[in-house]
Amino acid sequence: MDKILSLAGAGNTKKHQEAIAELLYALIKKTKTVKKYGNFKVLPEITLDSKIPDIVVYNYSRDLYTPVAIFEFCNSNGLIKDLEKCNVLMVDNIKIKEAFVIDVSNDKLVFNKLYRLKNGAVSKPKNISKFEVLNIDLSNIV
Repeated sequence: MDKILSLAGAGNTKKHQEAIAELLYALIKKTKTVKKYGNFKVLPEITLDSKIPDIVVYNYSRDLYTPVAIFEFCNSNGLIKDLEKCNVLMVDNIKIKEAFVIDVSNDKLVFNKLYRLKNGAVSKPKNISKFEVLNIDLSNIV
């Protein structure tokens, strides 16, 4: 049995959860070991505007958590829905600079990035794995 039924998302496979765990570990490690990233907090499954991204990266300052990046992991059949979810969250939260929807259905993960354009709008999805906020290439982690 490959499904973990106790988790909220439909179709959360072990591969899906493993990818989330690996990314969480790498992001938290970077925020704890590289001083310039020490003000960032990485949290899983936190409600943001009534939606629950798999991971949210916050800039934490003066007891204020400001979301700056979100991550969703999906299977191919959930890609469009998760891209739309991230787009809506970015439109509603102008401080979110980047969003990634990572498709875990195949042996090689597919990274879909949305980012904030200079005019403040949200980009169209691009196959980019570079996470600018913490200066990490996600393809080297998951």
